[in-house]
Order: sequence, then C-alpha cells, then structure tokens
Amino acid sequence: MAADLVLMDDGLTVEFGNSDECSDLTAQEAEAVTGRIRRWVNDFPVADVVLAFRGRVWIALAYASWAEWCECELGGLKLPAPKRREVVAELAGEGMSNVAIGSALNVDEGTVRNDRRSAGSENSEAERKRRGQDGKDYSSPHPKPTAPPPEIVVDAEIVCRDCYGNGCETCFPEDEPATDEQIAAMAEMSDDEFEAALSAARADGDLSAGNVIKHGQQADDLQSDEVPQRKSPEPPITKSFSTANYRLTLAVKAVVRLSENDRFKKNKDQISGCHLSDLIRARDALTGVIQQLEG
Repeated sequence: MAADLVLMDDGLTVEFGNSDECSDLTAQEAEAVTGRIRRWVNDFPVADVVLAFRGRVWIALAYASWAEWCECELGGLKLPAPKRREVVAELAGEGMSNVAIGSALNVDEGTVRNDRRSAGSENSEAERKRRGQDGKDYSSPHPKPTAPPPEIVVDAEIVCRDCYGNGCETCFPEDEPATDEQIAAMAEMSDDEFEAALSAARADGDLSAGNVIKHGQQADDLQSDEVPQRKSPEPPITKSFSTANYRLTLAVKAVVRLSENDRFKKNKDQISGCHLSDLIRARDALTGVIQQLEG
C-alpha cells in the first residue's frame, strides 16, 4: 500500500488520504472558502478547512503562514467542547497535524492532543510520508507510546467534605471576605510558607484568611529561632494547585468587591487603561486551564 502524502508548511502538516493533489487556490477561490468557513453555525466545514490548508490559502491572501491566516480570518471562533472533539477527530482523520488543527479551532496543541486521545485517534497511522515546501518527501517517525495517565491522589490533609480542598463556599465563606490588607499579607509569603500556613489552617478546620495569616506569622516566629534546614521536597501538585486556587479565589473576590464600589464607575476609564489588558490575559490563561481540566 502506498504511503499517504503530506503537505507541510512551517511545521504544520496535512496528510493526504488519497493520491489527488490540490493546487494553490486563486485569490477568488481563497476568499470564497474563507467566507464559507466563517459562516459556519452548527456544521463545522471540515472539508473547507482541509481544502484551505491543502490549497495553502494563506499564500493567495498574502499571509505569512497558516497560523497567521487562522488568527486573522478565524480568530474568535469557538466550538463547544463536545462539538470540538468531533471536529478534531474529523480533521485528524484527514491528516492534519495537531498544531494545524489547533490554529483552525483557536485552541492550543495540548487541547487537540487531549481531544484526539479521548477519541482514540492519537498515534494512528504510525508510518506516513510528508512533503515539504522543497518538493521532497520525508518519513514521519513512529509515535512514542502514550504513557498511562498518573493516578489522582487526594492529599490526606484536605478535610473539606464539599470540594476536597479545591475551593468552594465552605472553604471561602461569602460573609467573611479577605480584606485588602490580608491579601497583601498573604502575597508576601513564599510559596512554601503559604502552603505550610494553609495546611495548618486546614487542620484547624478554619480556612479564613485571618487564620492562614496567623499560622504564617507563627511559623516565622519559630523559624527565627531555628537553624536553617534543607529545602523540603516539592509538594504534591494537587496541594500546590489547591494553594494557588485559594489565592486566586481571594484575589478574584477582592477585584469583584472593588468593582461594586461606588467610586468604580467614576474611575472606570483610568482603571481600564491600567488593568483591562491584564485582566483579559488572566481570563484567557484561565480559559486554557479550564479547557485542560474539562478535556
């Protein structure tokens, strides 16, 4: 059986499922296929996306690469996770690489890889040929076997019966929000100090900001009289994530509380100029984390 061919640009690969070749699109054809892709509602135009990539739509429209065309022409298009997984499986079945699929669907390569793994399409077709811009064919390496996912271990110190320490209204009661001074005090702690204080607060059954700060101050007093010790091993990632989530929840509540202040509207333009871009970047970064957790 003849190996499938691959058309590659800047590391982005599409593998032809048959021997039919696709010539570069004209400007008129490129505009037409771009318009059809952008008008999708319920049925994502998989065939048009594959055609656009195989026909190197970015060249006809004067973009530097597939990724740049996707960002400029398809930027903002978002599919719900269940539909996205279906589309990822279809595009992967047409031979498009994870990076190329991610650019088209406005998600990162890791999300595409997770979607393919959940659909059972990862590591299919171990031996293929790919064609570079120089007209030569190259062999793709055999994919590495997928390592089994690590077991999820719940930290024994976590005592919250509602969320196992991941953050909920039991952990962060609405009637006792952290003050700006308390948030500043916790921000001054190192990661190790904060995690130790948080563990001690969990043991008390009181995860209020005041109790966390109290344990942090007690630890400082004890360390000042002790001989410096060797650095402790890296804590479990579940514990570190819980700590980061705790800090994030407190900070978000502080920002929301400030937005509800009567002075917020009067100073909105100044606040927006200084902080809007930071908030947008934080939102986008958290969206990526949420997509990984949902994937």
